[in-house]
Amino acid sequence: MILLRYAQQILMIDKFRNISRAAEALYTTQSALSRNLAAVEQELDIRLFNRNVTPLYPTEAGEIYLDYLRQIITLEQKMRTDIEETRFTYIDSIAVGLVPQRAIDMLTKVIPTFTTTNPQINVITTCNMSRDLELQFFDNKLDICLLNSPMQRPHHYAVELMREKVMFVTNVNHPMCRGYDLTTNSSDNPIHIAPRDLQDEVVIYLDERHRIGKISEDILQQFMIRPENTLKVFNLTNAVHLASTGAGISIVPEYILNGSDISSNLAYFTLAKPPFTWSLFMLYRKNMSTHQQEFCKNVINYYSKHPKFPDGSTPNRMLQTSIHP
Repeated sequence: MILLRYAQQILMIDKFRNISRAAEALYTTQSALSRNLAAVEQELDIRLFNRNVTPLYPTEAGEIYLDYLRQIITLEQKMRTDIEETRFTYIDSIAVGLVPQRAIDMLTKVIPTFTTTNPQINVITTCNMSRDLELQFFDNKLDICLLNSPMQRPHHYAVELMREKVMFVTNVNHPMCRGYDLTTNSSDNPIHIAPRDLQDEVVIYLDERHRIGKISEDILQQFMIRPENTLKVFNLTNAVHLASTGAGISIVPEYILNGSDISSNLAYFTLAKPPFTWSLFMLYRKNMSTHQQEFCKNVINYYSKHPKFPDGSTPNRMLQTSIHP
């Protein structure tokens, strides 16, 4: 995965703010380092560093990416160190695919819990977008996969781990908020609006490469909403921050709002009752080893803290599988 393959190199560029000096520290050539940086930027479809200034300085999107890299690398290093300290010879491995927004919970809570009781099992994680994880799973490169809906291919052996609301958010001082009582407005109590309220607005959402971007497009099409302008962004953090400034109305899932330091500046809206939702699924294989089944049960137990879905229904998180030794 290019996004993580060159993580240390990208972080070294940020440290020195100079490609030539970073290349020297990495014992590589400036041209090779520049190519790798360009490959990451091409995959992300953004610029990570502003090359028009000296020293180099990360762009806004670059800062978000660098922060993500630091968290993932720190967590992965800690996990590998903890596993290494057990000094066991691995007798089995489990290849697990994760969407990035679920990686922190899995790497800090679920996987350490599993490896503490199963130190002889090597858990190999891959972080990627849902569409790529799904392809890897069906190519038999992953044993277990956590990804977001909608899935491209139906799969009988799947557990819906959680379902969360998809909402429209904007700054509380945005003109669209006029006339509404925001006293009790929250992500748990969004205000119902009509499709016509969005026709003359700037609507911000992720592009279709992301599952939430596909859901956003489907919502707009379902209600025949043709906004005056649309702004497609790379990640949800950007979408929320743009909404908080009043730049437009963003379509985002609930998790990105939880614990956000700007959530108090936001107003929450929905077009439907109950609100639109998207789901987190776990894909697994029919014939699992006992260790793979135990890992799946650990994941299910972690997400069982969500006993109900937003529409009040009770999730069915039962595994349907045969066990092989």
